[in-house]
Amino acid sequence: MLGTRSKSLLIVVGSLERGGCEVHLTRTLPRLVDRGYKVSIFLLSGSGPLRHEMESGGVKIFTPWFSPPKNMQRNILNRVLRLSCTSLQFFLHLIIHRPTILHIFLPASYWLAGPLSIPFFGIKKVMSRRSQNTYLDNRPWIRFLELFLHKRMDIILGNSKCVIKQLVKQEGVPEDRVKLIYNGIDIPSLDACRRSEIRHSLNISDETVVLVIVANLIPYKGHADLIRALAIANKSLQSDWRLLIIGRDDGIGRDLYQQVEEMNLSQKIQFIGTCDNVVDYLAAADVGLLVSQQEGFSNAILESMAMSLPMIVTDAGGNKEAVVHDQTGFVVPVKDINALSMRIQQLINNRELREQMGQLGHRRIVEQFSIDQCINDYVEVYTSLLR
Repeated sequence: MLGTRSKSLLIVVGSLERGGCEVHLTRTLPRLVDRGYKVSIFLLSGSGPLRHEMESGGVKIFTPWFSPPKNMQRNILNRVLRLSCTSLQFFLHLIIHRPTILHIFLPASYWLAGPLSIPFFGIKKVMSRRSQNTYLDNRPWIRFLELFLHKRMDIILGNSKCVIKQLVKQEGVPEDRVKLIYNGIDIPSLDACRRSEIRHSLNISDETVVLVIVANLIPYKGHADLIRALAIANKSLQSDWRLLIIGRDDGIGRDLYQQVEEMNLSQKIQFIGTCDNVVDYLAAADVGLLVSQQEGFSNAILESMAMSLPMIVTDAGGNKEAVVHDQTGFVVPVKDINALSMRIQQLINNRELREQMGQLGHRRIVEQFSIDQCINDYVEVYTSLLR
């Protein structure tokens, strides 16, 4: 039996702002604490709204010594000072606390924490890749750095078969040092009363077909493609419909608002923004969407399927590993506006098909993507390293 001291786990990530990786960590880390791990997080750029959930789950948080206000972070002097302070702080943290396992999430964290961890031979090192490697395109120095760091990791995790394939085939990571761990989620209760309440609060009738997309407003998430597809579909749809867009504005919100107005869809599309109660909006919906141009493996798909929503997703990253085409939803080619529009029309016009696909999707989540299975996979990896 491994003692608590030998199960010290340090997670490195940028912040605890609300995003796919951060939400995943919020779900998993407190459960690892319950499994006997001493878990802490080193934040490289600042805190965030998920911090309270982490700390209430027994996870210790370490924040940067120096973190300038957001409106000053682009200043070159502040950036250099922040990078220098954070690097020194992290290096000293490894010396003082000496975790048994260091687990790094997201590319920017890898670029900083990876090189600084190299001198610590006694610490087991893990990196999690949670997206496709397109961010390495036209960045030869970053690609060289990552290939250098890959050789110094004890194990590298991917969250989809697509990501694993890239690590092995394109980046030369030996197959015995990569492992697939899918995201996992809690299975929420399905409450018909809550559905009616949320719709009433949004001034949406029970007969309206509600579509929902949960994705931060980033160009590669494909919101502009979705709006164009809906504009095409709207010309022939007989049923009333609404689209709820849930996610943080990362810079393209104004362009999307303008696009919606130009296509006369202002009465059909509602921007919800960031919210803590995403599951309530999913409960009010009939169809889930994710139309990314690139993806790792999306929590949003799993959350929507868990709420018995049929999905329409693009063939990007691990989307088709979650959604079974023609069974739990539809998988369409990336950027294929016409195909996307056709599938939207098909689901809006066919209630029986929506319900059938939604039920199959819910069953798939229960059987293959539970949070318990995800935690078991992490424990298996960590235990193998400690042995």
